[in-house]
Amino acid sequence: MMKVWENVKYGLPIEGVRIIDTHGHCGPYSDFYIPREASHDVIVELLDNLGVECTFLSANVAFKSDFVRGNAYLAEGIEKHPGRIYGYICLNPVYGDEMIPELEKYKNNPGFKGIKFHISINKTPFSSYKYEPAYKYAAENNLPILHHTYGADPLLSLAAAAKQYPDTTFIAAHSEVGIDSVEKIGDVVNSLDNLYIDTALAGASEGSIELLCKYVDTKKILFGTDGGFYSPNFTLGRIAMADIDDEKKLDILGRNAEKLFGI
Repeated sequence: MMKVWENVKYGLPIEGVRIIDTHGHCGPYSDFYIPREASHDVIVELLDNLGVECTFLSANVAFKSDFVRGNAYLAEGIEKHPGRIYGYICLNPVYGDEMIPELEKYKNNPGFKGIKFHISINKTPFSSYKYEPAYKYAAENNLPILHHTYGADPLLSLAAAAKQYPDTTFIAAHSEVGIDSVEKIGDVVNSLDNLYIDTALAGASEGSIELLCKYVDTKKILFGTDGGFYSPNFTLGRIAMADIDDEKKLDILGRNAEKLFGI
């Protein structure tokens, strides 16, 4: 059997794993230029080119301005590409009365597998009472919650919410930022059964994956690329070429997500 890095180097499928990208984006975005249209079709084309089985998306407009419109746009992609595109239902706790009706709207859609909140947009602390209806709904319906974080301090704040709601599963996005951050987050991520981290990061220093795996249990790390914003090639490559055991790579690339999301 070839090593993971050899398969990627020669453009061959990676043996022994379904590669699952747990953090991507789709649709237009207002804050910066995206050279390639982040449409559903383009995203699936990228998956095919990389040998990635499926991706979990949120619609950019959903967390930026209009979650009802954005979730509906994502639902179209899920319907068009079943088994390739899965989705997070985006919500905004500022509009608390609308959260449960929006979740109920997609309750019977098997393509929606989680919930997403973006604290940089909604400016609501992770432990706020405003999230409570969604946190409880997520626990009752087995919907992991992807929270936008960036660095150690936001993740530690999210950890407090994870302790407060032990039956709800949380994923901290973008928290693999800098050696100080990784050293701080390792113990808390490892100690909480309901807290995971993803690898979505626009830029990373040399050896960042090796460093992350030194402090964080690789069973708690999910492959996420920020695809639709940034090239997923980058993150796939830095995991495949990392100086870590192949079994750990396979856990990160797909096994952990397969178990967490039940797909």
